[in-house]
Amino acid sequence: MLRWCQSTIRILDGRGSGRPSTIRFHTTAFARQTRDPRVLHIISASTTNKEFVGSACATLAPAETSVVAEQPKPAPARDSDVVTNLLQIQPLHSSQKHSMFRSSARSSQSTKKICLPDSRAVCPETEPLTILTTFLTPSNTPGRTHLQLTRDALFGHYIKVRDETHLHLLTATQLTALLSLMGTLSLASPKSTCIYHSDLVLYINEPSAATDNWAIVLEITREKERLGYALGNQDRYWAMRAWIAKAGDITEAEGISAGKAWRHAVAQATAQYLAIRQASANPEVHIPAVQHLCRIFDVYPNPDRSFAELFWKIVLKYGHKLPTTLQSHILDMLSNRLSKPAYRVADIRDPSMSSSNTGLNRPAIGTRQLSIAFGAAIFPCYNPMYPASFVTRWAMLQARQVFASSLPLCLRWTSLSLLAVYNMPHIPLRRGQATEVYPDTESTTLQWRTILVLASLERTVVDLISASGSVINVKGIIRPLWRAWKAGHQPNPVDIDRAVLAAFLRIASITLDGPLADGCYRYCMEHSLFVSRSDNTASMKKQALDLMVAYTQASIAYSGTRWMLIFENLRHAFVDIETRQAFIDAVLEHYARHDVKLAYAFYLFVKDLELVNSVSAVHAMSVSMAAARQWNALPDFLTDNRFSSHQREELLGSILRVFQIERSESVNPTLVSTLGQVLWELYSIQSPPVHLKYPIRYFFSIMIRVKPAKALDVIERIYQHTPSFFTTRLCLRLVQAFLRRRQFTLAVRMFHLLSSQGSPSKAKNDVHRKLILGLTAAGARKLASDVSRSRSHSGGRRSLRLAIARSVKFRHYAAPRALAIRIIPAFRSGKARGQDVIYAVTLLINARRALAARKLFERTFEGLDPKTRTTVGNIILHGPIRRFDQRNGRLVRHVLRTRDFLVKKYKFVPDRTTVNILLKALLKWRNIIQLANVKKLFDHMIRNGYPAQARWRREHGVPFGSPPSSSSEALNLSSLPSHISFHQHVRPMYKMFIKAFFLRRDVLAARKVVGILKEEEALAMMERQKRNQARRLGIIKKRRRLATSKDVNKKT
Repeated sequence: MLRWCQSTIRILDGRGSGRPSTIRFHTTAFARQTRDPRVLHIISASTTNKEFVGSACATLAPAETSVVAEQPKPAPARDSDVVTNLLQIQPLHSSQKHSMFRSSARSSQSTKKICLPDSRAVCPETEPLTILTTFLTPSNTPGRTHLQLTRDALFGHYIKVRDETHLHLLTATQLTALLSLMGTLSLASPKSTCIYHSDLVLYINEPSAATDNWAIVLEITREKERLGYALGNQDRYWAMRAWIAKAGDITEAEGISAGKAWRHAVAQATAQYLAIRQASANPEVHIPAVQHLCRIFDVYPNPDRSFAELFWKIVLKYGHKLPTTLQSHILDMLSNRLSKPAYRVADIRDPSMSSSNTGLNRPAIGTRQLSIAFGAAIFPCYNPMYPASFVTRWAMLQARQVFASSLPLCLRWTSLSLLAVYNMPHIPLRRGQATEVYPDTESTTLQWRTILVLASLERTVVDLISASGSVINVKGIIRPLWRAWKAGHQPNPVDIDRAVLAAFLRIASITLDGPLADGCYRYCMEHSLFVSRSDNTASMKKQALDLMVAYTQASIAYSGTRWMLIFENLRHAFVDIETRQAFIDAVLEHYARHDVKLAYAFYLFVKDLELVNSVSAVHAMSVSMAAARQWNALPDFLTDNRFSSHQREELLGSILRVFQIERSESVNPTLVSTLGQVLWELYSIQSPPVHLKYPIRYFFSIMIRVKPAKALDVIERIYQHTPSFFTTRLCLRLVQAFLRRRQFTLAVRMFHLLSSQGSPSKAKNDVHRKLILGLTAAGARKLASDVSRSRSHSGGRRSLRLAIARSVKFRHYAAPRALAIRIIPAFRSGKARGQDVIYAVTLLINARRALAARKLFERTFEGLDPKTRTTVGNIILHGPIRRFDQRNGRLVRHVLRTRDFLVKKYKFVPDRTTVNILLKALLKWRNIIQLANVKKLFDHMIRNGYPAQARWRREHGVPFGSPPSSSSEALNLSSLPSHISFHQHVRPMYKMFIKAFFLRRDVLAARKVVGILKEEEALAMMERQKRNQARRLGIIKKRRRLATSKDVNKKT
């Protein structure tokens, strides 16, 4: 069998063949090379290993480049000698094997004669694949004799290799070299220097004439991708140039409407450029893309926005490195585009003469709108906000002046860079860009530059200040800009001047620049920019109001809320009562969006002056106050008779949504009462809107905590008109909320409200059962008995707990011993559930039937989970502590013995509630556990993880400064779970210590624990609110995702 496990297999070359047989190696590529006919030809003439290796290397390595001298022809050898020589050859290094046999392994099996001449010319009998492999090999470097090819020979060899489908035999490096060479040969002379140009062009005879090889470049690119090779930056560069050339050919052949093929070519070129854009800062890499974009912008009047955004990126990052000729070409392209505008220059006039600006809905013009208009003048894809207004025509005139060919190249390029900065918001404005361009105040580009710098600063000034930590950098930009604007001012439409001055004032308010604000105020007074004439249009009046609001904003920022001074400074602008009223509304609406506290302060100031605010402005401010959680003033707005029903409902919805999302644990009682009254008034005769269904449902639980009776009245009123608004699950939550507030009669009324509609169901029976058990646990046994008799059981599972409650006549705390004994027979049939066992044991312990409780525990503990066993054991442990017949040491010993008994017999696992029970027993031992011991116990609990903030800790890191002692370590808590619940563990324990300190007459210690407890309670409430809020936000996000997926499915 071993002969079948040989690692080699003999291959016979055919019957009667004169070729020697060879050995094929599975693990190496060595033997595959020997099957090449050229190698066999050398082998047949070799007699020694040395001769064989030298001949093979002369055949397949750079010997094919015709630099190896002719070898003397050896004597022929026998087949057996050849095989012996092959087996004696030492393994070659991998790089040697690669250089020796790569070409021969992938050549055809023909037996052509190999020529090895002295000259650099290639023998015509050499295979094309071998020639290409030799020519493209990395060893073909300067300093050695190289193979040279003519252009036609190179193309001929490539076509033959392609037709024979042998391109896949070339390596990735060789394919890249071939692709780069074909691309370089396609360029016209003189060829510029680029890192991706091929050096192999030096070995091409007559390389000066350019040929169109772009189709070959794309063909090689596709072949490389098909073979699974990743495209490098050099591959993508030439692919980009090939697609650009193809797009140009399509444009010339088919005209502007090139169609789908042109769009595909442009998309491919853009994708290749985006992949290499960050790879190199060499401008030669980006020049083809820039030239391609210029060609698109020359041909197409309205290019896609993506091309414009790519153009801005190139201008900002690589524009300063582009050759001057290319910069000039770009600027000439922009000038040519502007020479064919969509608007005529003769249409430019003052806005008061424009009939299209008489509407009230147009917002005030700002530097943002002016900058967009500048961009739209060059690229219509930016869609200016006022396409038919004087702004667009004025922006077109400015763009013509800025990019006029008569201006210096550097000035025009700076103007283009500023426009690119604005259109690329993630790139910050540099100080040099804003300040180095203003030596000539009379420059025609002054307005262009000022507006673009202001627009960029307004958008990034906050980030600039936060990044540097100071306003010095911003002031270094804005103050020279202001001086240049003021000195070189040119006649403009009045709204343009107002927009520019408003931008200066807003930046002054952010940087707290009082001198700049004062200068702007004086400038506005000199040019009467605050005053709007009676013949002005509504849009011009709104522009003047925007300027006055900007001045108010700057004045408040650096001099405080001196409202009367502001009114005094703007007194001349209030030409009539309507103007003053419009100013008040504008200021109120502005601060309602940006600073609600200032808005409310201004509202009170105007109210003290007995001036009138518009209802819409006050309503907008009240909605903003609801979003900002300014609850104290909202009741007045909810009861404002000037608000319509729709406005009150909108304000109500804003407040209730905040409640629903925030899940606040504390609310303003006055606000809740007012909201309940608004609900009563709005929905007494109509149903609540659908979008307020969930906020109103959540608000019911809040209202029950504050005004339970009023809450039930509102619930009954809404239930009369819209019963479907209340689900059974909602009614159960409301019943439980009433029970927690010990509003037992209201809880019964809520249940009867639910029972009055529809037929009995399983869900209603569940509400009925939980109401009875809740009333029983709260001690309202008469109401529980009445509710139990008022409704018969129909369907669903019969409740064992309800049967137990009936058996003791709904007495939870003081059931007679004779009645308590009836609980035991209820567990004889069937498997007991954990909650039923807990309920039964609780009733037995309350009835002082501890032995019966232990017997019931013994009967059922095998079927209980560990958590339930711990709960039942804690109830049994706590029973003796509530009695008064045992105390002091006798009580402590009884509790400890009971704990050990439960652990040993019933697999009881103590937890932190067990620790509280033991502490409660210890604290009752007053003659032994004195004041000092109580303090040590409390400090011991703090050391073991119970919470207390740092400000309460004293010496040794505990509130009372007790040092660690061995006696305290007897109460070991290390084996307990690490989680500590505030409601289950911390609050009960701290209350026990507070009582213990008061009983021992140490009021200061008790107050200290009270302070710790209150602080921890506030923190626990905040954590609970945070969890509930996060849970609610997660539900909202999930609903949005589901809605989005449904919309997508409908569209598809």
